[in-house]
Amino acid sequence: MNDSETDQKQLVKKLPKIKKTVKEFFDLLGLEPYGFELTIKEKRWIYIDLEYADQGLLIGSRGETLMSLQLMLRLILYKRLDFWVPIILNVGNYLQQREESLQKVAQNLSQKVKFSHKTQELNNLNSAERRIIHLFLKENPDVVTESMDTADGRKLLINPKS
Repeated sequence: MNDSETDQKQLVKKLPKIKKTVKEFFDLLGLEPYGFELTIKEKRWIYIDLEYADQGLLIGSRGETLMSLQLMLRLILYKRLDFWVPIILNVGNYLQQREESLQKVAQNLSQKVKFSHKTQELNNLNSAERRIIHLFLKENPDVVTESMDTADGRKLLINPKS
């Protein structure tokens, strides 16, 4: 049995405790009424799809609140289960909408790079957002992407392919 099968079996075994912890977490936040669904994807990731009337409250500006809630939940699960549980927290369809939006931005910027032959840059993206753009433009024959450290954090560069 390989590591991913072991991870999945461990997650399935702990799923009731994970569900209970997630419910307690959101109950303590006072989010009644809400609903959530847990699914295991890619054999080791737990996706938590949360439904709540005031989605903007949980998403925050550019998803920052959502990412903070996700981090807190990961830490709580780690403390309770004694192993790291990779989770993705999604409210409504925010993550899918954000991915589509980033792909449109990437497509537009790649066209600018193609015709102007000048590098375009994106700032203020978290690592997951940068990854979406890197993967989306990976097969593009006209551009190449790279992440770069700056004094203000990391930025993503879309460069013309030479």
